[in-house]
Amino acid sequence: MILQWLEVKNLRLFSSVRLDLDPGVNLIVGPNGAGKTTLLEAVYLLGQGKSFRHREAGPLVRQGQSSLMVVAKLEDDEGHEHFLGVERNQKTFRARFDGEEVRRRSTLLRTLPLQIFNPNSHELVEAGPELRRQFIDQSLFHVEHEFHRTIQIFTRALKQRNRALREKDLALAKSFEPAFIYAAERLNHYRRSFIERLSPAVATVLKQLEPDLELEIGYRSGWREENLSQALEETRYKDLERGFTSRGPHRAELVLKSKGLPVNKIFSRGQQKLLIYAFGLAAANLVFQATARRPVLLADDLPSELDAERISRLMSMLSKSGFQVLVTALEGAPIKTDDVKVFHVEHGTLVSP
Repeated sequence: MILQWLEVKNLRLFSSVRLDLDPGVNLIVGPNGAGKTTLLEAVYLLGQGKSFRHREAGPLVRQGQSSLMVVAKLEDDEGHEHFLGVERNQKTFRARFDGEEVRRRSTLLRTLPLQIFNPNSHELVEAGPELRRQFIDQSLFHVEHEFHRTIQIFTRALKQRNRALREKDLALAKSFEPAFIYAAERLNHYRRSFIERLSPAVATVLKQLEPDLELEIGYRSGWREENLSQALEETRYKDLERGFTSRGPHRAELVLKSKGLPVNKIFSRGQQKLLIYAFGLAAANLVFQATARRPVLLADDLPSELDAERISRLMSMLSKSGFQVLVTALEGAPIKTDDVKVFHVEHGTLVSP
């Protein structure tokens, strides 16, 4: 999908603003607190139905207003035009696509695939395994048709088994294991297959961004035994004592190493940032290959922690990616603006296109 234009009303600082966007790279510049990130947040609301900054509606709605609205005109890869809009207040969220009400958040996700890079993205490397699982699963949502249904079955069975374990009802806990195992093994298969495709794609992108970096990508399924049924049997009484399921894909981990050590022990913050962009670009390409829908890339504060040479490499790669990209940066950042559409914002106002 390509955003032809974006209209934002009553979102944080913005009363009303419209951006006529380029299908390539769009650079949004301005001082701190000008509203640059808010414009990326508007696109995220369209594609995800939520903010990447706050869960509550209150901080999103402009002070003194009762609701916010974001509307966009989209163009798909066949050249067909569509309209997508969301409205949110303190209590309700509504979305419409081509005049029809959107009833499920999954519809928004499929309509407007997104890949976001923000200043907190380094947590993908530095934090625990949960964020890395989420990254893989968010891509699998688009790549594997049955993934969404599979993870729903797994999540339900996991919750049911954990509830039974907390209630010390072993027989009831065992009754949920067939559904748990069925979904868990399929989920494990989807993840492993995706990582097999993702790993060489990440290596290719990273080689262009930072040629000297070495990366090893591994995957742990979340159980050590030969099969999950055996793992559950061997840990059943410990799980009963603890009140939760200790084996399964909810304990899986994407392992990132360089020269045998965790990358967060070796890579600088800037190198970690490039690694995250490599993962995001590689995943976006796999989503496009699987769905024929081009994700929109959102890059917040791209220049931070990168020197001018690395910024140039990254911007060049984004420009050649074939994706629509929205980038934010402080005014005066060392970004070449050739073939880039520039928007200047100050205090919630678009100063110049």
